Amino acid sequence: MKALWIRRKTWKPCTLLPPLSKSDAQRAMVVSAIWGLPSPVPEATAEGHEDLPRDIQVMARGLKALASPDTRLRIDCRDGGVPFRFLLTQAALRPDTEVEFVGSARLGERPHEALLRALEQYLGPAGLRIKRANPWPLRLQTPPVLPKALHVEVEAQASSQFASSLLLGASRVARASSQPSSVLLKGPLASPGYWDMTRKWLECSGFSVWEENRRVWVTVKAMPRQLPPIPGDWSSLGYLLLLSWASQNPVAGLSLGQGHPDEALWWHLQSLGLETSFQQGIAHVRGEPQGGLQVSAVECPDAILGLVALACMLKEPSRFEEIAVLRLKESDRVEAAKAMAEAFGASFMLEDNRFVVKPGPRAAFFELDAKEDHRTAMSAATLSAMSGVPLKLWGPECVEKSFPAFWRQLESAGVELSP
Repeated sequence: MKALWIRRKTWKPCTLLPPLSKSDAQRAMVVSAIWGLPSPVPEATAEGHEDLPRDIQVMARGLKALASPDTRLRIDCRDGGVPFRFLLTQAALRPDTEVEFVGSARLGERPHEALLRALEQYLGPAGLRIKRANPWPLRLQTPPVLPKALHVEVEAQASSQFASSLLLGASRVARASSQPSSVLLKGPLASPGYWDMTRKWLECSGFSVWEENRRVWVTVKAMPRQLPPIPGDWSSLGYLLLLSWASQNPVAGLSLGQGHPDEALWWHLQSLGLETSFQQGIAHVRGEPQGGLQVSAVECPDAILGLVALACMLKEPSRFEEIAVLRLKESDRVEAAKAMAEAFGASFMLEDNRFVVKPGPRAAFFELDAKEDHRTAMSAATLSAMSGVPLKLWGPECVEKSFPAFWRQLESAGVELSP
């Protein structure tokens, strides 16, 4: 594992640019595959496309495999939770196929059992067989015939991706049979914003979606000519907006009102009294922050580490509530937040399902292991750039998962990177 030194001395003028939203892109890619339309991200099929998030490339390769005539498939999901969970249901609904899934050790440790049980319960009688290992490979033998309708229920507390995966699967069945299918949500729904995003992509792409007593129904409306454009990634825009505040550089590629959960960061900046301006896709953030943050991790889970970085820069403590969802990500992000805050010089107080970050005297420099989590790496690097405090970061290459051009964006703004 290599380390990268991050040092900022003088800001340079530039325009900061986000990548495509991988959350939107992956949903759009599955919907396109259901309709048999060309991928909305055609370059995702090109190996080594350096500016595309790795998860998008993983999804593209998986969907390409499922569209092939082969009846024995192997799909490597690497560390992608969304690709694995979405592709799992799509694979289970491909008739008479043997599919072997593999991935990283951490992906194997993350929760998937509720989704596997739901698939077995409702497709097992038709012939679906799932063979688990510890943790890989996971092998599927799929039913010989696609069902005419899919009516499934799932516990969605650990991840809204389970429900999204099954709703996309129900849409595939509805597309093939022209009959309604449904998903019943049991228990509280984790990250409801991402569930709403899945519904939005189906509704704007030729499906009707409605809810009755927590059972969500989907049926075919009309095949679209093409899908809507994929917006910039709000989960990455969070880092760029913080850099905009510190450097006074503009951020391009912004779109408000798209329904992405991490759009909440825009409003959290305003809650601190910062001046945010937005015109024709260009954003600026200016001013002196006042007070501290009050954030629910359920509201915007992927923005939390960036907001923790901002909390370290404030004068007052910040409170983060409903944080249990953070422990089930690419790393335990509660521990990642603690490690970053304390290395920088802030205090971190954990109590039950909440934590408080209280700014303190800044370190002369700080060191952090990203532990293969892209959001830890980018949040710590953003904190270093904002504050001017040098950072020695271990494992910087993990940003390829969602924002491969992140380091180039930092360099364009005047941040020095060296081994």
